Amino acid sequence: MMYTERIIEFFKDNGYSAEVIQCYKGGVKKNAVVIKNDKNICPQMIVNDEEISRLGLEAYCNKMLEAFKGIKQSDISDISDIAEKIKEFEFVKDKIFVQLRPKTDDKKALKRDFLDLEEIVRIDLGSASAVVSSELLDSLYKVSKEDLFEIAEKNTEKMVQLFNMADYFLAKIATNSENDIDIDINDSLKLLDDNLYVITNKDERMGAGIICCSNIMDKLLKASSKKRLIVLPSSIHEVIIVNYKDAENYSIDKLLELTDMVMHVNSEVVDDVDILSNSLYVYNGNNNWNIIKK
Repeated sequence: MMYTERIIEFFKDNGYSAEVIQCYKGGVKKNAVVIKNDKNICPQMIVNDEEISRLGLEAYCNKMLEAFKGIKQSDISDISDIAEKIKEFEFVKDKIFVQLRPKTDDKKALKRDFLDLEEIVRIDLGSASAVVSSELLDSLYKVSKEDLFEIAEKNTEKMVQLFNMADYFLAKIATNSENDIDIDINDSLKLLDDNLYVITNKDERMGAGIICCSNIMDKLLKASSKKRLIVLPSSIHEVIIVNYKDAENYSIDKLLELTDMVMHVNSEVVDDVDILSNSLYVYNGNNNWNIIKK
């Protein structure tokens, strides 16, 4: 019996109806458990194969069950109600933002191409988020795809944060969790004197979509006093801007060296679900980009 069938059987034995579906985390297809009880539906719970191997399937299922019970007792006390509310455009219009991820064969999500990646729209629900589907747009929102992305990008612009890279990652290591640093972009442009800096969003989650906002990128380019910006895809959560004095004059060989570094970090350090790209990007202003790849 496959472990997905055993998970379903476990929850059935504990009085719950469950199903295992396929979904996307970052740009990676994963199995996820959806547990139902009365009218409440649990958000997708991604199945962690490594944790199953470490804990054993029975212990892992018990852990998922406890997590489900915790969700039911949290602020999201009636997920059914939330599911109904996200069908209303007035409820979501100020909560949508753009996420950038690798290209997928996801047929459900509303998406469009951005460079060699894809841009999707998510709804910020506080402790969770939901992907806007093509079905939601077509049947309920009654706005065009272009207008929805424009609204989401304008909301995303308001979420931007800028950090010195060393300070950002040292804070991550020190806290081993998401930190509370809050820096307004207008106060942060002084960081452009540093060699490397990080762009993300206020939650520091799925923040790489900031580079989809040409207004932000043009503002950063102007502040840098350079003709172009080199963008390293750190992860789906943030990107790194290379701001060395001679960076705008890097040769193609030098850019390819940086691409090698990106590929190495992705293979050795970044979790597969957090990988954004193995390419390197150059921003020339006015929404004009170059893609550097091996």
